[in-house]
Amino acid sequence: MGKQQVIALLIAIGLVLSFYLGCDNISQSQKEINKSREKTLVATDIQNLLNEARAELTTSSRSEIALLESMVQDAQSDSLNHIAALEQLSAAWFQLGQAAIAGHYAWEIADKTQQADSWEIAGTTFVLCLQQTTASKIRQFCSSKAVQAFENAIAEEPANVSHRINLALSYVEEPPKENPMQGILMLRDLAEKNPENPAVLFQLGRLAVMTGQYTKAVERLEQAYAIDQNDKRIICLLAESYSQIGDSVRSDEFAKKCNN
Repeated sequence: MGKQQVIALLIAIGLVLSFYLGCDNISQSQKEINKSREKTLVATDIQNLLNEARAELTTSSRSEIALLESMVQDAQSDSLNHIAALEQLSAAWFQLGQAAIAGHYAWEIADKTQQADSWEIAGTTFVLCLQQTTASKIRQFCSSKAVQAFENAIAEEPANVSHRINLALSYVEEPPKENPMQGILMLRDLAEKNPENPAVLFQLGRLAVMTGQYTKAVERLEQAYAIDQNDKRIICLLAESYSQIGDSVRSDEFAKKCNN
């Protein structure tokens, strides 16, 4: 499976986030701090995860992974082939339900290419990891890597604000203990700076749904819908939100649009 297929797979489950966030650019010094942080990660973290995951593989899956790992090793002297082999290995682990390991190999690709879209794929894969597991050590690993990946994407493309919204949402998925509201505050700051941005309003509406604040969700989502009436995510979530507050007329109206 190549890079485009990996991207398509992530998009298909709704986790490649392409929204907008107005923030200051990350400086070169911050970029250096990020790279320094990457080097401080304990090398055995991923090795432990690999050892545990391999022990659970079926014979056929173990053989497939071993073959792909051999391809990665054999292609080290050829940059393009090495990246292609890493993409296949990442995709294979992803399909086996091991998003943390898939993210690790996506990270290796991004580290080689230093391209923002590669960092975004890596970060998104680690966010998937956060949504798939409750294991503390894995969540800690994936949270740290997701934040760093999105920060690296910002450093590579400071003007591309979609990376910044992804960073905020990674904090929402795993709130820092010292600042549990960090992700939400980042989104609120975004809303203040970009009141006409439908993507931000959608995310705030989605978070309101997640916390059972359906009236607030309707308010945010209606604002988003007034700006963009073609986004099915907004429409479908409005149908659900209106249903939750007992407005069957509006719920049915948006449900029809959602199913069209």
